[in-house]
Amino acid sequence: MNICNTFGKVFCIGVGPGDPELITVKGQRLLRDADIIAFPGDSSIAYQIALEAVPEIRIKTQLPLHMPMTTDPVQLDSAHRSAVLSLETVLKEGKTVAVLTLGDPAFYSSFSYLLDSLLRDGFEVEIVPGVTSFSAASARLLQPLSLGAESVHILTSTKEYDSSLSGTLVVLKAGRNLTEWKSVLSGRQLWQVENCGMPDEKVYHNDLPATAGYFSLLIAK
Repeated sequence: MNICNTFGKVFCIGVGPGDPELITVKGQRLLRDADIIAFPGDSSIAYQIALEAVPEIRIKTQLPLHMPMTTDPVQLDSAHRSAVLSLETVLKEGKTVAVLTLGDPAFYSSFSYLLDSLLRDGFEVEIVPGVTSFSAASARLLQPLSLGAESVHILTSTKEYDSSLSGTLVVLKAGRNLTEWKSVLSGRQLWQVENCGMPDEKVYHNDLPATAGYFSLLIAK
């Protein structure tokens, strides 16, 4: 049964990687219009970014969604079901909900795990794209990710490196295995951006640190 016209709507808004000025004009408008602001965790970086861009959301109802940092499928399934239930409860009250996510909602976003359930249950969902961390990092470095026919490969920090890959490599959340990545990518030009767009942003070229925080990425050419 389609219940879109009866109940509220979900807008998943990408707030970008850290700089509040990177939130789209559409995203800012929807934040002002929303009844409820939902976000992962009890103290969300995504919420703090949105708050700086649109201070008016401070007075809106907040809906934290528990999204544990784990690979345990049982815990994840339980958390996702609980988050969907929380969202659907307020949607049935006719509320408009803005769900915040870092970067872009369609790229390694926790919201992606809730999307199918919300759609299957008949709720209306709209995704508002945001700036990805690697787009912001390449702009910060003044380094185009690709030119002409060059390939770009986006890797997670847990993916095994394929030495046959050519072109530009982007390693997300590289701080988890920074030592290993520096070793396998030796011989390439390396850039590292940590906390891109945030007040404590750090940028490195070739002479990379021994350790790095969670929000670190590598660009290798």
